Formats: sequence, C-alpha cells, structure tokens
Amino acid sequence: MFSLRPPASPGDTWTEAVIYQFKCAPDGEGPIPGLVIDANGVLYGTTALGGTSSECSLGCGTVFSLSPPASPGGD
Repeated sequence: MFSLRPPASPGDTWTEAVIYQFKCAPDGEGPIPGLVIDANGVLYGTTALGGTSSECSLGCGTVFSLSPPASPGGD
C-alpha cells in the first residue's frame, strides 16, 4: 500500500511513500484493487493470497483495515 502527497507548488511532482508491504502469510499478498471506507475514515480491503491457515499459493486471502491517524498530520 502506498500514499501520494500532492506537490507543494503547482507543476511539481507528487510524492509516493510506501505505507505497508504485505509479507504473504499471515498478513496476505496481492492486494485486490478497490477499497471501502467507513464513516470514521477507516479503509478496508482484501488480498488474493495468504492468511493464517494457508500457504500464499493457495489463494485463501485476507481482509485488512487501515485507520487514519489519531490527530491531523500524525502517523
């Protein structure tokens, strides 16, 4: 997963930063495009592979969430 930050000045480049790199089992591998956001700003998604009771190649997958920072600008 990654984030994009807009440029400080018009015409400058956007900044990409890796937020999380999936590591296969147990957290999953191969995130599937398309996230769902709830009323609190939490993002939910799925992976095609991984999970606690499978090998990555079995394709069982996982569900993950990503919460916004507790305070604006925080990590």
